[in-house]
Amino acid sequence: MKILIRSALFCFTLVFLASNPAVAVPILNGSYTLLDTDPLMSPRLNRNGVTSDWGLVKPFSGEFSAGNFPYQLFGFNSGSNPFLQVTFSSIDPTANIQVALYSSVFDPVNLATGWLADSGLSTGTPAAVSVFRFEAQLNTDYQILLFDTNAGLTSGGFCVEGFTEAVSPRPPACAIDYQNILAPGGQVPAPATLALLGLGLAGLGWSRRKKA
Repeated sequence: MKILIRSALFCFTLVFLASNPAVAVPILNGSYTLLDTDPLMSPRLNRNGVTSDWGLVKPFSGEFSAGNFPYQLFGFNSGSNPFLQVTFSSIDPTANIQVALYSSVFDPVNLATGWLADSGLSTGTPAAVSVFRFEAQLNTDYQILLFDTNAGLTSGGFCVEGFTEAVSPRPPACAIDYQNILAPGGQVPAPATLALLGLGLAGLGWSRRKKA
């Protein structure tokens, strides 16, 4: 009887997540620090004040040519929730962070290559919370680019969430987890894979306890 109940709860959870587009699926959430060993890009992205959103075809923001800017890239997969929302900010009083969404391709000397979306703004100092959105593809690899507009070795945080469709009204900004340190680089599993893995491990634990 207990196994049947747990199986029903498992199925209900999957159906609820699949049928409720307003439920944000966490993809990446944490903080980082720019280092003097990070790669440099020149130029940097322009801040044109136009925020990417679902249903909006925003042209490339353009480039600003001054300086060499340390940057980091964080890869992820959209999984089964391709409507992406990106929240970014900083608790570093010196940081003026800018963030953009790229495809799996990034060229630090030609920032139009692979560019997909951004907020058109940096955080400012002290940092405000910025949000932008992008209508992505299913099960596709993307990258988050981040840097400081003053070419500083500063710190910040960002959150990527997935939705099954473009919900209205728009979801609120994500609460950034500054205690979770993110390492730049490779891809992470798709959100659906993570959810199934967690539920599967839980089910395995139940099964083992039942047999014990």
